[in-house]
Amino acid sequence: MTVLVGIAYLLGKVLQQRKFEDWAKKEFLQVIISAALVGGLVFLFHPTSGALITVFNGLIGPETHYVATISGAPISYSSSECGLTGIEPNTVMCFAVSYLTALSGLIANVFSTIFTLNFVLDLLSKLSFDVIVIEITPLSGLNSVVQVFNTIMQSLVFLGVTVGVEIALMKFIHSVGLTVLLPIGVVLRCFFATRRIGGALMAIAIGLYVVFPLAISLNGLMAGEAFDDSIALIEKTLNDVNAVSPASIYTNSSAILNPEAWMDYFGRMGTNIDTLSDDLKQLPAMYFDLISSLVVQIIFLPFLSLMITVIAIKELAMLFGAEISLGKFEV
Repeated sequence: MTVLVGIAYLLGKVLQQRKFEDWAKKEFLQVIISAALVGGLVFLFHPTSGALITVFNGLIGPETHYVATISGAPISYSSSECGLTGIEPNTVMCFAVSYLTALSGLIANVFSTIFTLNFVLDLLSKLSFDVIVIEITPLSGLNSVVQVFNTIMQSLVFLGVTVGVEIALMKFIHSVGLTVLLPIGVVLRCFFATRRIGGALMAIAIGLYVVFPLAISLNGLMAGEAFDDSIALIEKTLNDVNAVSPASIYTNSSAILNPEAWMDYFGRMGTNIDTLSDDLKQLPAMYFDLISSLVVQIIFLPFLSLMITVIAIKELAMLFGAEISLGKFEV
């Protein structure tokens, strides 16, 4: 572009065309600005040694955070646990992916537990006994609980797919943000005809690679131990349901035909049903808390982070000489 500007200025002098000279001077200024932008981007946003990248990585810290699980070890997430994603450890991007992966693991853990609860409760609701000529199904009311659990599992599937999409988006941003979009934007920014789209690509690359993961990481820092009480109650309910379940009799072929085994089971059923009933009374409020916390962390906060990212991209585009129109989305 510097060569083209020089040729245009020379032609303007030779042909005595003032417009060529003015255009060449204006474009030469843009060339200097582009060169300064390239140097500034390397200094500020280099993936490993950039000044701003280093500052943002320092905001996360090395601490390890945990998400409680049911009948298992807590799921940890930190800036150094990126798994096999290929993301550099001790970075904001690594922490964001680790946090979202922990939420995905929690959803899978809760879903498998509810699936087990649902299976056992459905079995108990169909358990019937023949008393002379009357068939009694004492726990048929559990059908309503089974239907509620089916709805909860559908919600968990939706949340699991959503957080999976967010993880895939993070990996995509890491792969193309500063290695594809930004270099292309810098090259296009240097030429007259593609200056605006180049500035827009530069703004999009920086916004997606820096602002969006940082906002997601701050969500992870604010989340804290949001699920501990709900997880403890689900685990207690699972144990109480297993105590009511006749699975121990079904798994033992000799016990199925043993009247003493069945008498022992029915003798314990009254106490176990009372305990399970107390647990089921607490489940609605507990599941409201659990699902609402997951919705906040998987839907609301990422949407807020996306809004902040879009605003940052719009402002950066103006700084880089481009303009991204968002209609009525103004600040």
